[in-house]
Amino acid sequence: MSKSSRNSTRYEGFELFSEYLESLVNQDFRSVEALSGFTQKLAEHISRAAENPNFLYGQRTEAMFESVAISLGHIRMIKKEDSGRFWNTGDRIQPPDYRVILHNGDCLFIEVKNCFQSEHEEGIFRIEEHRVASIKEYSTIHNTPLLIAIYWVVWGMWTLVTFEDFQRYGKKWGIRFTDAVKRNRMATLGDAFIATTPPLKLRFKADLTKYCGINESNELNFTIGEVALFCGDRVVTDARDRRLVSYLILHGRWEATDPSPLLEGGVLQGVEFAWWPGDREGISEHQPFSMVGTLSGMYSIFYRGITSDHDGRVMRINVDTIPGLLQDLIPEPGSSDAVPLWLFRQSIG
Repeated sequence: MSKSSRNSTRYEGFELFSEYLESLVNQDFRSVEALSGFTQKLAEHISRAAENPNFLYGQRTEAMFESVAISLGHIRMIKKEDSGRFWNTGDRIQPPDYRVILHNGDCLFIEVKNCFQSEHEEGIFRIEEHRVASIKEYSTIHNTPLLIAIYWVVWGMWTLVTFEDFQRYGKKWGIRFTDAVKRNRMATLGDAFIATTPPLKLRFKADLTKYCGINESNELNFTIGEVALFCGDRVVTDARDRRLVSYLILHGRWEATDPSPLLEGGVLQGVEFAWWPGDREGISEHQPFSMVGTLSGMYSIFYRGITSDHDGRVMRINVDTIPGLLQDLIPEPGSSDAVPLWLFRQSIG
């Protein structure tokens, strides 16, 4: 899969300039005054957009979904559907955000939404009735199924549902998070729940040939001689397995414990960090694994991290996406003795 080579700056930029000229009388596109006026207006729009957090979060969520779909590696094509102008007769219609072609040739329209609610609020995504009608009408005209991708920020999870899964909430349509999870079709795009055996551990082994001691500030100083990764009680040495465990540690949903010193005969051997699922009691001999997260959810945590500043504000929208990244990252279950994996793909009856 590769990105289109179309020069968007040249073509889309010139198209915007041409539309701007429609509002002017007797202006040639070679006019210095027209170009100056266009760039000034464009800069004003961009400045206002950059100061609107809701707009930025919405734009990033759309771009994040596109990147997720490409990284999962189960689609043939994805294209922005709501860019450019179009003409139509009849009622007002609104193109959805994306057109997606699956490997089997099926075509889907996908509208992308962002839902943020605190942990104490009821998890319901709502949308105005006229927006639903306008997007559905566009889908009907094209005789193409329409799905809605919702990113639930608090839970860090994507769901892919239809408007038929929604219900009335006053003058709006809406869907509860729990219902969206039950009706989730993200597996259509290659998404899956990932589980492995806890804990995941990162161990910094001390170089015992170097100085190790406590300084005047009561700080322990030691030199790292080796970095080891563990899945359960198994040391992870294979390069691909180490990349996977590192990814699960950084972007999974398990909780980190406080660092633990490793002592032997009163001598520091190293420091260890561990990551455990929230419910350790669910781990047993009969079920030794626990869910770390979904492929799309973990990737989105990564995406949000590299597009935000230290205060969580959006500082960029797009990132360089590697097609099939998540497909290549996750080996087939049973292929690694050090990192046992369970993959769960949800289907809708």
